[in-house]
Amino acid sequence: MLVNGKMEELKKYSKNTYDKQAFVEQVKNNWDLTDLQIRMTYLISDLAVQADGVFSIAYNTFVNMFERRFSMKISLSSVRRFFSLLSKIGVLSVNPAKRKNNKQSANIYIVENFKSEIAVEKKLNENHEHPVEQPYEHLEEHHNIPLTKPLTKPLNKKPNFN
Repeated sequence: MLVNGKMEELKKYSKNTYDKQAFVEQVKNNWDLTDLQIRMTYLISDLAVQADGVFSIAYNTFVNMFERRFSMKISLSSVRRFFSLLSKIGVLSVNPAKRKNNKQSANIYIVENFKSEIAVEKKLNENHEHPVEQPYEHLEEHHNIPLTKPLTKPLNKKPNFN
């Protein structure tokens, strides 16, 4: 059982540098999130910033924070199920915690160490003497020009090759 404390003390449970963007990407890649779950993911990603990927919060406190931040109601059971889901898909570990006086405390949540795809790509490019060029796709404006004149030939007519 982990000992709960201030942010400085929670940092000792961190699994390296926390990448907020990578955490959100990993959750989205592992589960088809509902609108409510997307919001919970962003709140969790913000909570984990202060202690480098580790945070401790009671479910009731999470509900209150969520409702204040998003002006939406959420049930306690939804929060419990979502934290359980994050644990099952392997992006977050849920650890029972106690206070220094051995009384029960809010769980300690530890975000697994993920690298953002963007950060990994940037790092790969930095390691090369000549960065890998990747073509940038963009829509050309002339593809969707609206017709101002009616078509002169019907589209369903076969061409005459004589």
